[in-house]
Order: sequence, then structure tokens, then C-alpha cells
Amino acid sequence: MTLTYNYQDLQNIKEKLIHDNIKDEKRIYILVSSYEDTLNFMYKNKLIQNISKGELEKELEDFKKDLLQNTNKSYSELENLYKSGRNIITSNDIKLKK
Repeated sequence: MTLTYNYQDLQNIKEKLIHDNIKDEKRIYILVSSYEDTLNFMYKNKLIQNISKGELEKELEDFKKDLLQNTNKSYSELENLYKSGRNIITSNDIKLKK
């Protein structure tokens, strides 16, 4: 799911989600996955200027950590519970560290 096509809008969405203090584990998983999908879409379609792939991966990691503060499970545990038919990630994609 792509959240937006505009990087600044994505930053606003991210900040709102972090401040919403979400505790529902399935929603946390879906939001991190959606954020990852959005960053990949923007990166592949050159909608983000002057930001490296490494910086985007760090941003994704930081977002994941911020949301996971509201649960006692790791992202891998949430992924095992809620993953259902996610697209295959290619080697050039922005991705979370395992």
C-alpha cells in the first residue's frame, strides 16, 4: 500500500503516526510495511531527491523502532504473525534489517 506520492507528506504522516502512540500490533505491522512500500515506490520512481538509499533505510529502521516501542514484540515476530502475501522484495529495494 502506498501512503502518498509526496515525500514531505510522508514525513507528516510518519510524525502523526509516531505521536498517535499506536498499540495494536497488527496495525503496527501494517504501518511499517506500508511505509516500506511507500519508500520503495518513491525511490524506484525517483520521487525523492537528494536522499540516498542508505538514508532511506535508516529512516525506515527509525520508524519501525518508534512504533515498536508500544509493543513487547519484535518486528520479526509481528511479521510471522501478520504477514500475508507481501510482495517479494528485490535486491535493490529499501528494506528492514533482519
